[in-house]
Amino acid sequence: MKTKSVTISSTNSLAITSLFYIAIFALPMITHGPQLVVGTAVNTMLFLGAKNLTTKKLLPLAILPSFGALANGVLFDSLTIVLVYFAPAIWISNYLLMVIFNKTKTLPAVVSIAIASITKATLLFLVALTLFKLSIVPSIFLTAMGSVQLVTALIGGLIALAINKSGIINNSQKITQ
Repeated sequence: MKTKSVTISSTNSLAITSLFYIAIFALPMITHGPQLVVGTAVNTMLFLGAKNLTTKKLLPLAILPSFGALANGVLFDSLTIVLVYFAPAIWISNYLLMVIFNKTKTLPAVVSIAIASITKATLLFLVALTLFKLSIVPSIFLTAMGSVQLVTALIGGLIALAINKSGIINNSQKITQ
């Protein structure tokens, strides 16, 4: 009977992890909304992933939204190809958002969300500023990779907090399988 229980647990873990990966890839690929909507949804998934998945499972979660956005061209229409320049910074900032949120979990959740969100937005803004100063990207990216990133991360974190508090996702332990 124990073997069956472990198998079910492993299957559920794989299914939940897969759902996180599919959802975070699909959100920017199938959503034709503004960056505030898509970014908030993605950041909500990043915070939920940080809360419910182990650190080793966070890297794909950090990377997949960029591929979804590139596949759809949803964020910046004709400028989406410029997103390629930002991809490594986006991956790192998404990963940092999740890791910092986890590392600051002894603080009040709102403080952890704020620290993680500010870190993400600051990194992306500095990359955008550097690329703008090098005349690689237009000035619109300063806002898109600065204040918009901060707002979407903060709102996404607060939504994730509300989801976790509501019990919709009731996972007392991180998914390890």
